[in-house]
Amino acid sequence: MNGARPSEPGRNTDGRYVLAASTVLLALAGAFFMVPLLFVAPVPLAVLVYRDGYRPGTVTAVLTLVLVAFAQQRLFAGLPAGVSNEALQSYSMMTMIALLTTGLIGMVIGGAWREGASWWQAFWLAFAGAVLPGVLVWTGALTFRGVDLFGVVFENWMEVVRSVIAEAERSGAGADAVRALEQAAAETEASFALLRPLLPGLIAVGALFGAFVNTALSGLLLRRAGDEPPRFPPFAGWRWPWSFALGFIVGQVLLLFAGDGSRTAVVGHNLLIVFNTLFAVQGAAVGWFWLRRGNVGTPLAAALLAVTYVWLPAVFTWIGLLDTWLDFRRRSRRGADESEMRTSGR
Repeated sequence: MNGARPSEPGRNTDGRYVLAASTVLLALAGAFFMVPLLFVAPVPLAVLVYRDGYRPGTVTAVLTLVLVAFAQQRLFAGLPAGVSNEALQSYSMMTMIALLTTGLIGMVIGGAWREGASWWQAFWLAFAGAVLPGVLVWTGALTFRGVDLFGVVFENWMEVVRSVIAEAERSGAGADAVRALEQAAAETEASFALLRPLLPGLIAVGALFGAFVNTALSGLLLRRAGDEPPRFPPFAGWRWPWSFALGFIVGQVLLLFAGDGSRTAVVGHNLLIVFNTLFAVQGAAVGWFWLRRGNVGTPLAAALLAVTYVWLPAVFTWIGLLDTWLDFRRRSRRGADESEMRTSGR
């Protein structure tokens, strides 16, 4: 990789403060009001690190943690007395893990590009940053305390929800409103029980999506600001390494020989959640390549792929998997096109 990218002399420091403030505000709003905002909070932090270095980024990430923790304490003071300290501590811990993850994603994207990494290298580092804090905490709790962190956090969160519902009933809320809240809480509990075995795979897919969104938006924002980060790789050339096919095959084999509800089957299902998603994306890239090569307009090509995926999602997965070996786009590539097609495998 290239050497560190130095900060430009004379750069407007107001931009640095705007990026830092944006990171803090997105984190605060996402932690307490609109969770999706927390999903994109790494973007201004990544831009800040790329343009101004690690020190401003680190200061911003730490300041965000401190301010959110302070705001939490003020919020907890106004909650009903029936909420236990364990529930509040659990909620606070998960918020801190989420903010640590947010900071790590922003730091690695901006830092990777600052050090000369490619778009794909920054993406995979962002994915690692998205899963690493949660995996480490969950593994540590299970290994040293024998506690399933997912279950404990969910139970504590439901305790907070039930306390809020009880407080709403005591304060004179309408019977219909209280009944709707109770039904929503019951449905949430039922959904968690159903999805609990599949959480690792779902979290991994969410981390992939989050890494993609933050890497793409960070690059877009930097280009709008006049910088030149690595360019977004053409979607028609997306192709995963052949080794990814092994994960798909292992998942299928585990399901084939495992009994329903066994741990082996759970592992197989989680593997397929991840690799089905990855190869569906690669299959869509193959379809996009041939549609665009056939001079199909961008809106129509996107609509055709979307409709096909809704009706026949497995088609994309199997096309993407077979493309790993057969390379359906090989004969139509020349020179630089071939290099672009293989970018995602490096």
